[in-house]
Amino acid sequence: MGFAFIDKYDVNACAVLCTTRGSDRVGGACQYFNIWRALINGVPTTYTCAFYYIVADAYTAVNYGQVNLKVTYSRGYKRTSLAIDGGFEGYTCDDFCTTESSDSWLGASPAGGLRDASIFHYIPYARTGGSVALLGSSSGVDNLSGTLSPKEPLKTVVGKSYTLGFFANTIYAGPIAEAKAFVNILWNGKKVRTINLGYDNWRFYETTVVATGNDQLTLHGGSGVGVDRRHLHPL
Repeated sequence: MGFAFIDKYDVNACAVLCTTRGSDRVGGACQYFNIWRALINGVPTTYTCAFYYIVADAYTAVNYGQVNLKVTYSRGYKRTSLAIDGGFEGYTCDDFCTTESSDSWLGASPAGGLRDASIFHYIPYARTGGSVALLGSSSGVDNLSGTLSPKEPLKTVVGKSYTLGFFANTIYAGPIAEAKAFVNILWNGKKVRTINLGYDNWRFYETTVVATGNDQLTLHGGSGVGVDRRHLHPL
């Protein structure tokens, strides 16, 4: 996600830059940052904030620098998220399985519906990892819309603003079947946004909400909408 120079070693300044940084089309919001000081010929010269949407691995975490540059005071931080199992990875199996509810999430179908909100563990369906949520009949037996909610209220702070983000995908059933795919975001039972997705590959969406404390999030949608990598960050 790039980097920024700051004028001193300041973790809070890096955190603000991560929070306010625009989302990445591929990876979504800034989730992690690394701060480090560069010594050139032994003299403190620059202070860098590097931003990531995924955890750094051995390859991305190593800065080989130049002959006369030494990386010092390098520390990494993770952005706080109140999302409960935002990637649905709490539901798993050896290969392929599906359920209406997991330990953290509750799916519900309207009267006459069958599995109109479900969770899959199947690596080809997921944005990352192995699990994903699906809104709309997983078996194709109806055209109804389902709802998916965390089983527990969110541990939000009254009056504080949060950014809710997630990836959505609608390429499971083809362009005709997915033409009317949509997601409604409900916050404490009130609709705050409707996203008309159409037929589209994984795309990142963000919405700002204001907490009243112990808030309830609901995602309502249909026509085969995959949802993954959900987060809820305080602003």
